[in-house]
Amino acid sequence: MKKRKIAAIIQARITSTRLPGKVLMDIEGKPMLWHVINRLKFSEKLDNIILAIPDTKESDVLEKFVKENNIKYFRGSKEDVLSRYYETAKKFKIDVIVRITSDCPLIDPKIVDLVIQKHLDSETDYTSNTLERTFPRGLDVEVFNFKVLEKTQKEARKNYQREHVTPYICENPKIFKLQNIKAKGKLRRPELRLTVDTKEDLKLIREIYRHLYKLRKIFYTEEIIDLFNNHQELIKINEKVRQKNWANEIMRSSNISIRIRKANFSDVEFLWYLRNQPDVYRYFKKPKRVSWEEHIKWIVPIILRMHKKNIFIIENDSLPIGQIRFDYDKEKRAQMSISLLKEFRGKGIATQSFKKAIKILKKEKKIRTFFAEVHKDNTFSQKFFENLNFKLTSKKKNWFKYILELK
Repeated sequence: MKKRKIAAIIQARITSTRLPGKVLMDIEGKPMLWHVINRLKFSEKLDNIILAIPDTKESDVLEKFVKENNIKYFRGSKEDVLSRYYETAKKFKIDVIVRITSDCPLIDPKIVDLVIQKHLDSETDYTSNTLERTFPRGLDVEVFNFKVLEKTQKEARKNYQREHVTPYICENPKIFKLQNIKAKGKLRRPELRLTVDTKEDLKLIREIYRHLYKLRKIFYTEEIIDLFNNHQELIKINEKVRQKNWANEIMRSSNISIRIRKANFSDVEFLWYLRNQPDVYRYFKKPKRVSWEEHIKWIVPIILRMHKKNIFIIENDSLPIGQIRFDYDKEKRAQMSISLLKEFRGKGIATQSFKKAIKILKKEKKIRTFFAEVHKDNTFSQKFFENLNFKLTSKKKNWFKYILELK
């Protein structure tokens, strides 16, 4: 059997909204991108490392960098990163693509090799350590076959699917066979940020390199965790940084174009983010933040349809802005709750989304009775249910119960 050609494709750009030019910023005398490539060279599974860079004037500096460092590269569309990936893989005749981003200067070659090997040992189309985040952010590895990339290139239509390469794959587990690799032992630290989006992130990475980096040698994630355990102050450098707010991405557009769909694994992180917004959880029966581990334990069975629950994602312009959850009982009644990012409240989106959801449930589940429990101080939700003709049936302590009977 012919050996499959395995290559890492690193997507790189010089523009960045929060930290422009970050990929060429200095870390211990070398550009950040140099460190990404250097660390990948310690992989035992990769046959090649290739950069996929935009075909824009400002990216000429990246072409200069790769030529000076004798790195293979391809230039393609700035916005359609999916097509850039596809054309890169096609040009270099890659059978198995390993997707790496250029803002992860602590990428761990041992973890890269683990994910690759798990992929080769299975019959999956896509293998990753990000479907359920258990590793620190910044150690992300996605592995998929060329045929999967080719199919995605043909069928992905939405802007975010083209910009972020793999969402179409992750959103379609009925089309593609997906596999997730979980961190074990001390590597299980999903709360840590080892990627670079901000000045605070870069400061932390420089501190890590200052402590651990030695020329012509490599340090691994275990050593970074040990460093954190001995120097807790390092974690505080970027602990307040959050991954880009979904709402900020959505608010770039003034258009309101709402649709709903059932939640899948690509929504896990958004749902955790939404659940932990103080103005969301303050009206819950347990008004507190939940850990990533608690969230995963709760959400995975729901997405796998193992529980009598449904979560619908509310999207605006193909990006998530909220959720509607339904819990079913034996009498085919559904208890519901709804949460929206605060930027989208008061625009009629919740009402529009609920009406779409009940049409689906009436057809699929034959549900005709809906009820909700609302905190006495949550006047926004009270008005929402009253406007949808829910009847207030009881008041117990701090909770009001509303019911809607459909004909």
